[in-house]
Parts: sequence; structure tokens; C-alpha cells
Amino acid sequence: VEEGITDLEAIKAAGLRGVMMPGNPGTEADYDDPMWDPFWEAAVSLGLPLSFHILTARGGGWRGPRLNSFLSIIRSIQDIMGTLVFGGVFERHPDLRVVCVEADAGWVPHYMYRMDHAYKRHRNWLQPGVALSRLPSEYFAEHIFVTFQDDWTAFSHANDMNWRRLMWANDFPHSDSTWPWSQGMLAEQTAQLTAEQTRAILSGNVADLYGIDVTALQPTAGDAVSGARPELVIRGGTVVDGTGAGERRADVAIVGDRIVAVGDVDLTGRREIAADGALVTPGWVDVHTHYDGQATWDQRLAPSSVHG
Repeated sequence: VEEGITDLEAIKAAGLRGVMMPGNPGTEADYDDPMWDPFWEAAVSLGLPLSFHILTARGGGWRGPRLNSFLSIIRSIQDIMGTLVFGGVFERHPDLRVVCVEADAGWVPHYMYRMDHAYKRHRNWLQPGVALSRLPSEYFAEHIFVTFQDDWTAFSHANDMNWRRLMWANDFPHSDSTWPWSQGMLAEQTAQLTAEQTRAILSGNVADLYGIDVTALQPTAGDAVSGARPELVIRGGTVVDGTGAGERRADVAIVGDRIVAVGDVDLTGRREIAADGALVTPGWVDVHTHYDGQATWDQRLAPSSVHG
């Protein structure tokens, strides 16, 4: 736990905005044990949301054909969320925020109902000393963010959960990615949502969680070039910026390590790339890093191409 706190401090010092956790703790006690309380307190004080990704918890396996494992992997994430809720972690740390990563989200309304049902009938099964002042579903709705990809049930049941905690992702470049059909898929699956809900789920919620100024990620061509000659200008590409807005033809100018303009760039770059017919994706934020996760479950560290 102390080593973990040291890691949190180093992560914060490095300018990073979140932490991915192993599915299984490196201690004999599970995450709901009070020995982890100093770690949760440190994460809150440092302003670091904690992510739990599918396939990072060992054990369990699956029954039947291997394809059945595609369904069972969600179970391990549900177990972690249940451990945090029923273990009183959110009761003890009301400002803690965690992210349930890449496990879909359409199951959340039923899961919250099932948690409440279990609590109302069998609350005496809680660990000694654990008391909850709210229903389990209330902790889930407030503290747990959920990311998903191609899951129309998440969009269609957004009003049955806290849609301010839903965060869409595209999983590029894995075989489960929605690319290159993302825009069409989103247009269809978000059709019944309000504009406010759509923007929140596609970009606003993740930006709020990680304190990201979206406007700084996508400045217009007239902003902030400040006379400096761009080191790189990517010309005429089809820009998809991750905000939920439609694709558009635009130039992208870069000075140093920052995108300083997206639009019609008049200045000539020291280097230029003609991107006609190519997708350009400035400002994408991915809430998980696959190779960090893969290190915890793939003994060979095989490349992502192994998935197809």
C-alpha cells in the first residue's frame, strides 16, 4: 500500500491524470480491507481517478468454447465494483472516483437493481463493522464511471443510470474497435438522446473527470499561433477530433509539443504533410492504455495484432 501511494505521487508529479489499477491487489487482503484506506485517501487528495480494466484480474476462466470468455470477462469487473460498494470503500471515501473500463455499460441498470435487492434482503452478509448509509445503487451511480464501445443498450438505457458517468470509447486499434464505422454507429445509437446527453457521453464526462479543457485541445486556426512558424502542418486531412462533432476537412498546425490550430492554416510549416484522403485525429483522449493492462495478464506480451 505504501509503495502504491509512492507511485500515485510519482504519477501526479509526471503530469498524468489517472491511474490504472491491477484487478487483483498485491496484498493478501482485498481492496475493501481498511488497510487500503490510506491509498484511497491519497488518490482523492491527489485528484487521480482510478481505472479498473477488463482482463487485469487473474483467475476465474470460462466454461465451454473460448468465445464464451468474451462474455465472462465482464464478470471480473463487476466483482471489483461490488467489492468496493459492499465493502464500504465509497462510504468511507465519499470523494473517490473509479472507472470501470471497457466492460460495456448496458448491464449497469440491472446490476444496480440487483445490488439493492441483495442489500435489502441480506445486508447482514456485509463484513463486520461495515455499514452503508445509502443504497448500493447510489454509490455506484455517484462514484463509478463506465466506458463502453459498441453497446447500444448503454445509450438506450442511459436514463436508467447516471449518464453523467457514461464515457464512450472506440478501442482503436484493437479488433473490438468501432473504427472505421464509429460515426455512423454513433449517429444511430445516440438518436434518442438529447444533444446534452450525447455531448456528455462522447466527450464532456471524460473531460470533466480528468480536468481536461476541451477547447484547448481544438483551437481554431486563428488562435494562438502567435506568429510562430509551425514546426509541422498536416494539410487537408479529414479531421475527427473526438468531441462528437462530425468529420471535416481541415489543417492541423503544431508548435513544439502542442496543437496550436485546427482549421485553415495560412502559415507554412517547417515540415508539411499532405493528408488528402487520410483521417487526422487530434485531441483524442483514451481512458486506458492496453499495453499497461496486457502486462498483467499476457505472459508473452504479444502484440495487439494477435487479436486480429
